[in-house]
Amino acid sequence: MGGNLSRTQGSIAGTVGRLAVYLVRDPTVWAGGVSAGDRYLLDFTGLDWDSLFVEILDCPEPEVYVDDEDLNEYVKRQRSRFCESLPDYPMLCRIWDLYADVSYTVEEVDPLRAECQSILSMTFHRNGIRALRKLLLTCDQALAYNSGIFMVSD
Repeated sequence: MGGNLSRTQGSIAGTVGRLAVYLVRDPTVWAGGVSAGDRYLLDFTGLDWDSLFVEILDCPEPEVYVDDEDLNEYVKRQRSRFCESLPDYPMLCRIWDLYADVSYTVEEVDPLRAECQSILSMTFHRNGIRALRKLLLTCDQALAYNSGIFMVSD
């Protein structure tokens, strides 16, 4: 469970970490490792995350964690704040933290692709375009192989 605690304020490319992106038959039961029909595709990096969610979509900075606060409540609040800032992008809001795994079923790939495509058509941000193209490639490959997507945090 993460809380985007790795993000440094005021720094593009300040988010460390990555999501290793896999195409999987059933992301709801995938337990790691590549089995028949599953395959590693690419990495969605901290630079990709920052470019898309900070620079293009202007998602909120995480609040400072206070040591005596319940960590689960803090994480829940951060996820909620992040997703509330993306009301038109419910699929993308799942990628709220590079330290939280993300999954999309086969049926969710088209909506994710549509969200990415709509943002791509409105941006000229070079690194953001690269991040969106990674997600679009992931969706296109998932559709071609009739697979879901599982993004594993490092």
